[in-house]
Amino acid sequence: MNTKIVKQKILAEMLTHDESLLNLIKMAKQKTLQELLMNDEWEMMKLEEVCDTISSKPYQIFQSEILENGKIPVISQSADFIEGYSNIVEKVLKITKPIVIFGDHTRNVKFIDFDFIIGADGVKILVPKDIITPKFHYYFVLFASENIENRGYSRHFQYLSKFEIHLPPLPVQQQIVEKIDAVFAQLEIIEKTISK
Repeated sequence: MNTKIVKQKILAEMLTHDESLLNLIKMAKQKTLQELLMNDEWEMMKLEEVCDTISSKPYQIFQSEILENGKIPVISQSADFIEGYSNIVEKVLKITKPIVIFGDHTRNVKFIDFDFIIGADGVKILVPKDIITPKFHYYFVLFASENIENRGYSRHFQYLSKFEIHLPPLPVQQQIVEKIDAVFAQLEIIEKTISK
């Protein structure tokens, strides 16, 4: 067999192996969320009951206005945490507490704790109410986003907003967040090692 073909097959097997490991990590994260967020002793609440939404239009710029470098981070629904930057200060969304960004088409979820500008349509800005801590809210949305049906490039927020979860008291939420943070930190170390 040709050496080039053998190398290509080995590389393809390695990539498939790495993708499988990354999928296992994703499954481990979902399992962690399920185990720590779902408890029949707590009150069931829909996402729409624990957060408010802010219209993204006043804070949105066109894709063509996104820069490689600039003063203000631009957040979109893409997989990239930060899409780029802008210097259009009139479009900045100033936040007073951490929020969650949900990609209505992509189902990507981002925890945002800094001022930013919206980079495109399809971004839902979710502000947690006082009954839920910001980070618990993030994990709630992250879990829900993986457990609603993927409808391709359709809008998903209408389904996400109806997703129910058990809501513990605030002190318990903080304890759960600390446990999830610890597990995710370990899984992300493994993920980075695989991705290299």
